[in-house]
Amino acid sequence: ISSIYRIAEANENQLVISIPQAEEEKLQEVSINLTELGSRYRHSILSENPEDLLSEEEARDRLVVLARNWLEEESLENMEIEGVQYRNGVSHYALETQELLLWLDAKTGTLRYLEYSPEDTEASGGKIQQNEALEIALEFYENFKGESFEEKVQEEKVQEVFTYNQEGNGGMVYAFRFTPINNNMRLSSDAFEINVGADNGEVVRFRNRFHETSVPTDAKEKLFMLELDNSDDINDAVIPLSVENIMEKYQDEFPDLDYQGRAVIRNFYTEFQPRVAKVFFQEIDGQRAALYFDEYTGWELERTYYPYESF
Repeated sequence: ISSIYRIAEANENQLVISIPQAEEEKLQEVSINLTELGSRYRHSILSENPEDLLSEEEARDRLVVLARNWLEEESLENMEIEGVQYRNGVSHYALETQELLLWLDAKTGTLRYLEYSPEDTEASGGKIQQNEALEIALEFYENFKGESFEEKVQEEKVQEVFTYNQEGNGGMVYAFRFTPINNNMRLSSDAFEINVGADNGEVVRFRNRFHETSVPTDAKEKLFMLELDNSDDINDAVIPLSVENIMEKYQDEFPDLDYQGRAVIRNFYTEFQPRVAKVFFQEIDGQRAALYFDEYTGWELERTYYPYESF
């Protein structure tokens, strides 16, 4: 880095760095690499060896096959494919056109994210009904049934839906969420979100962040033992907090907590490792929110506004 900038002025109170204009782009590249390195260091799920990832050529071939479900051949000629990106705990290749954005898991080749925004929406002759949209979403979901993680997950899944009006010419959208169940626990981290346009019956959005998540009961207990401070009895300390414990702890901040069960989540605050949480609904500013509390520490791990309604 020292070859990129020169120190223009320095004293005991201040260090002034002057960056030559010709070197700005190079310094920006260094900054991006340092940011990526920091992400890899903090979140172990991102520490993929390059040889374990799909090549850019393999990723392009798979992305082209996927993109044909939404784009004409003429549009495919102008698509751009970015190299490996790291976002939200997943390493992926990205394809982006004016109408379509796809994320392809850089390791497994599985579709992770989709956003389709056609300039001209071709109506299907009238808005499709929710049951028709559900059939389309389930058919799309079937594309992932062959994944190895499905063998570990029971056939049951929580099915939820809400509707919203998309900005611009998108019209009404049915937003479905399918959450796998494992050992009677929701794998919220592995949920499939599939949105279907009511005007054209197209899948217009899809997201699936993680797969093969297992309920981390034993691993979590061992991890939590390392976090204990001056505990006299470790066996007592790793007992999960009860629903009543959590409600009492947060009674001033959240007086109307409505318990919804246990779930497994993974996010930035858990370092993208699976953690078991107790889930509550609470109205916040007039909207229903889902609050996820670590059932061993009682810490709030995630808060999301929750418009979904179960079938």
